[in-house]
Amino acid sequence: MKPRYVDFSLNYSPNVQVLRRKQQEESIPSVVIWMKISLPLIIGIDLCVTFVMGKGKCFSCASTNMQHNFLTKQRGPQVRIAEPLIFDNFCNKDTWILKKKALVECDGQCFKWQQIVNNSGDFSLMTLRSCYGRMFDKNNPATRPEPDHGLCETKETQLSCLADAELIESVCWCDDDECNSTSRLIHSRLIICLLSAIILIAYTAAIQR
Repeated sequence: MKPRYVDFSLNYSPNVQVLRRKQQEESIPSVVIWMKISLPLIIGIDLCVTFVMGKGKCFSCASTNMQHNFLTKQRGPQVRIAEPLIFDNFCNKDTWILKKKALVECDGQCFKWQQIVNNSGDFSLMTLRSCYGRMFDKNNPATRPEPDHGLCETKETQLSCLADAELIESVCWCDDDECNSTSRLIHSRLIICLLSAIILIAYTAAIQR
């Protein structure tokens, strides 16, 4: 019987090498491909949540009608032991204008209190925003205990001294960064976040092609 010879040089031809490389690429586990696609999206969502919410800072401000005798004023939540960083009527609504000059570090919850007198459509506002643990004496029994989680309450009361007038009082505790700001700020950040998510989705779709 004649010996059989195999020409191994064929295994190293350019065409065979290209075919093998293609086969190796196609054999990559699907989980790796999924990670390549999803990783940018996961990172983007995490950054987005941090951008919208984050943690560690609260707005500290009050409307100017609270400035006189702030610590002893009976109107508003008790018992106050520190003044806000700034007294400004932008605290009523447009906290995004105050921004850095009204931000304080906070280890606990952010706090917002607002009282609105609605006199036949004529509104009068009084607002307080703060880091609850820094502004209020939590050891004093007259101070409302800080809740274990985010909490918002609203109370409406008819004023007997003014016809067709009502008092709307709202109070909120929250755990996220700058969460005691106006909803406009959160909504604008959310829009930016959604646009970023759309870009990331388009990017991941391009990777799949």
